[in-house]
Amino acid sequence: MRENNMKFFFTALFLIFGITLSEVEAEDFISIMEKYGKKTAIKMVVDEFNKNCPMVVDKYTNITKALPFSDRLKYQASISGIPYDNIKQSLESLKNRITYIGTNTMCSSPDTRPLIDSDLIVEYEYYYEDGTFLFSYSVKKSDCQ
Repeated sequence: MRENNMKFFFTALFLIFGITLSEVEAEDFISIMEKYGKKTAIKMVVDEFNKNCPMVVDKYTNITKALPFSDRLKYQASISGIPYDNIKQSLESLKNRITYIGTNTMCSSPDTRPLIDSDLIVEYEYYYEDGTFLFSYSVKKSDCQ
């Protein structure tokens, strides 16, 4: 079961990155930001994104909403259909792996790097189906080499 948990987290991670960028391309976000300012650009992205929430990522994961902040874009995801004890047993390892892979992806992808270079912080929060906080991670410019 532990291997299946890891597979689902990695699948969710990569799908979330795809969904993040499918709504607004990095170049569009930067253009909006230059025209209206970062805070307004983030709010516009969140408002558009949330029209489609909750979004089913896979059979275990839903993105419940995005939240705007002055310097960050936060995505919240709900995980269900896996016993909490199974998630809890491997939570630290999963968090470390997802943070590592997520940071490398955001920093190295030509689709996401312009967002990070514009000093946008992208944060992901994961919750269990009952609302219990599992973990979060964020990626910012200083995380990229």
